[in-house]
This record gives sequence, structure tokens and C-alpha cells, in this order.
Amino acid sequence: MPFLTGNDSRIIHNSSNTNYQMWQVYDNNMVTAGIGATYIGFDFGSAICVRRIEWQGFNSAYTGFGKNSHVQGSVDGTSWVNVYEFDGGNSYGARMINAFANSQSYRYWRVQNGTGAIVGLAFLQFYGV
Repeated sequence: MPFLTGNDSRIIHNSSNTNYQMWQVYDNNMVTAGIGATYIGFDFGSAICVRRIEWQGFNSAYTGFGKNSHVQGSVDGTSWVNVYEFDGGNSYGARMINAFANSQSYRYWRVQNGTGAIVGLAFLQFYGV
């Protein structure tokens, strides 16, 4: 997916926090962050097969994803399929890579925090084939 330089309507999230812009998760700048969502993702415009995510928590208070987090895909942006489950742990200060087997393609991809807690990310990237 592309690195972003400003707000983009293709970003999927449920954040109402205006202090941290969710597009900054995709700007490849570790100083900026998106905080305040339990999920964040991207509308790729057409179906792609994702097999890896790379992510990093923003700071020690907002470290990324918790236990039982999911990478999810959707064909319509409404109904979601769990493609991969992972335990996020503390990713502050280091990028985490989660690679997984997948053969399904979806237009919409997101990562949802399994604990329902607020996600704080400095970086998120989806990798497809």
C-alpha cells in the first residue's frame, strides 16, 4: 500500500480522536501516530491477497495490539472474515512482522484489537501478493 501524506478516504477506522490523525499510521514517520481506534485498515479499491502485516506501537502507553487480535478481510466493508489471529504484545520501539498463510483476496483489510482497547500505532503496512 502507498505511504500517505494526508488524510485519505480509503482509511478504515472507528476513531473519534481528533488529536491524532489515523492517516499518520501510514506515513512511515515514527514520530506521528494514529490513536483512538479499536480497528484500522484500508480500502484497496480491488481485491488483493494479504499475507503479511508490519506494525509498530506509538509509545509505552499505546503499544499496538493486544491478545486475540485479528487481521480481517471484507468484500463489502461491512461483513468481516477473520483471516489471521495473533497476540500483539508490546511493540513499542520495534516493528513487528506477522506473516500468515492466506489464499483469499478481499478489497478491504483491517486489523482489530482483540481486547477492545484503544490502538496506538506509529506504523502499519499490509503486504499482498
